[in-house]
Amino acid sequence: MTTESKPAFDLIEQQKSIGSLFNTAFFADRTRDLLSVQADFLLGLENAITEWLNRRHEAIIDTQRLVSRIGDTQDPAELWRAQQDWITNELRRLAADAAGYQAAAAQMVASVGQRIPGAAQAGADARPDDQKDFAKTARTRTVGSRLAQESTH
Repeated sequence: MTTESKPAFDLIEQQKSIGSLFNTAFFADRTRDLLSVQADFLLGLENAITEWLNRRHEAIIDTQRLVSRIGDTQDPAELWRAQQDWITNELRRLAADAAGYQAAAAQMVASVGQRIPGAAQAGADARPDDQKDFAKTARTRTVGSRLAQESTH
């Protein structure tokens, strides 16, 4: 009677299994898509932050200009014009901030939609249920905190 002994530990099979795991888990198309979306997001975020910092720099210079104009004049009409110029520029920067945030968000959604088909629709479909769950959780916490307060008094 001859019995073949099979090794308890097969290194080649283990390497194949690990290779298969890495190929499916880490290098699958979805992972590449996700990493690509994140790279696009960070690039868009970098651009948005750079533009925002430039506007903040403009705001500081504009405020310095305002302080200088206020210090140089005693004329109420000129003080009013200086204030109005400053407010106008500040509101322009505020509108540019809002437009920049909106553009960055739109770019992110477009990037996700292009690289991960159905992701944008899945997110839109999930919102009503998420909102219902959030409202239910908020009500439950409120009722729970009321009960806790009543039991301590």
